[in-house]
Amino acid sequence: SPPPLRCVWMLVLATIAALPLLAWLLPPLPLPVLSAQPVASELPMPVARAGVSAPVQAPPSANLETLLYFAVVGLLLARLALGRALLERIWRNADRLEVFQRETDKACALLGITRKLDVRVGAQATVPMTWGTLRPRILFPRQALAWPPERVRRVLLHELGHVRRLDSLGSTIAQ
Repeated sequence: SPPPLRCVWMLVLATIAALPLLAWLLPPLPLPVLSAQPVASELPMPVARAGVSAPVQAPPSANLETLLYFAVVGLLLARLALGRALLERIWRNADRLEVFQRETDKACALLGITRKLDVRVGAQATVPMTWGTLRPRILFPRQALAWPPERVRRVLLHELGHVRRLDSLGSTIAQ
């Protein structure tokens, strides 16, 4: 299934936000610039007659560097979109547990996090993970159900640290 619309918008916003950084980091692409002086040619220039336009020349073809550059950009954006779509699928198949949600709400109040935060336990997750800037999400692995409460609290506080620092946004921009 296609990624949700909000994932696409987040991808668009992250890409726009990354443009100044990319412009600073990446080498400049040389673009041909027309000279101010007309170029003398041995061939006579066609003269346009009344009602007849001069022939239109095709633009120069893109060089290999430019094509390669945009191909790599396209592949990286596709990889990012695919990763988000896979995360959404894992999230949809995960279970919501009220015990984890209550513990998360208490920890959010302690840390001063006011955004709505969802927590789930998924069979496909192998490690705890956090993503989402506007609507943060924390996914615990199924093994977390057997963890002692103190370990769950420590892992939850670690993940909430990522939420508070907006690490997901930084990670998306870096990708």
